[in-house]
Amino acid sequence: MKDYYTYEYYLMNSNNYESQLLHAPGREYSSIPVSKSYASHPNDIIFEICNEKLISSVRSTRETTEKKMELRNVFRILHTSYLLEKEDNDFHSYNPSAGGLYPIEFYVFLLNIDNVKSAIYHYHREKGILSYIREIDLDFIPETNKFVTKSNFFIVMTGKVDNILFKYGSRGYRYLLIEAGHIGQNLKIVSDYLNIKNRAIGGFYEKKLVDILQLPKTEIPLYLYCFMDIE
Repeated sequence: MKDYYTYEYYLMNSNNYESQLLHAPGREYSSIPVSKSYASHPNDIIFEICNEKLISSVRSTRETTEKKMELRNVFRILHTSYLLEKEDNDFHSYNPSAGGLYPIEFYVFLLNIDNVKSAIYHYHREKGILSYIREIDLDFIPETNKFVTKSNFFIVMTGKVDNILFKYGSRGYRYLLIEAGHIGQNLKIVSDYLNIKNRAIGGFYEKKLVDILQLPKTEIPLYLYCFMDIE
């Protein structure tokens, strides 16, 4: 099976669509997490739970805000979560990347930032700047996630599949998703440190977003993270 066909098949069968709740509502499930367990064994290792709070617990929010966020905080989140720094002939970042390819791109939707035009920008991860793309278009946000439109800003993560598939074959698609998760965790830790509320979002209409951002076939939407400066 061709590597490109593999990821395209998955994308085709996992895209959200507007009539999904009617035609594919899903099955009942348990919302109570239960760890996988094995039968006890004499070689089991029992240790008292460590109470050191080295990182904060994950607490997502759907709260909205009318308060404007300072542009400085937008860049603090961007620069300390995903910035490529060149050292000799190599690039280094705050997240691991398979083969050092760094296939993740950021599209930043600034909605309620002090003294800044609300628009869609592309984040240049080497220069650390935002390049204007176009006016805001939020048509790709489904009704269940409309709270995103009341955030201060949000980031759309996309993945460029060409190089990572050339290097790793079909398995490269898995590495793409893993890397997006690494970066999302950085965004979470940094924004928590700044006392900025945040939430990871996986539900959006991919095809509409591709049209809005005018993405090439080799660049796919993966993940969305929104941020709210709530007093």
